Amino acid sequence: MKDIKEISAGLVITATVIVGILGLYTAACAKVETLGQQYDKADQMYAAQTAQAFYPAPKK
Repeated sequence: MKDIKEISAGLVITATVIVGILGLYTAACAKVETLGQQYDKADQMYAAQTAQAFYPAPKK
């Protein structure tokens, strides 16, 4: 029984550490979100330009 208790205690500690890391990661992501939005806009513009370059709009 002692082994099971030690293993479960280890799992609890591991879970706590993971949750803590996820919390820090989420906080960091919230701060970086505006930067991410800027990158998304740049990505969308680049994708649109690339699509036009490879697949030009049909001429009317």
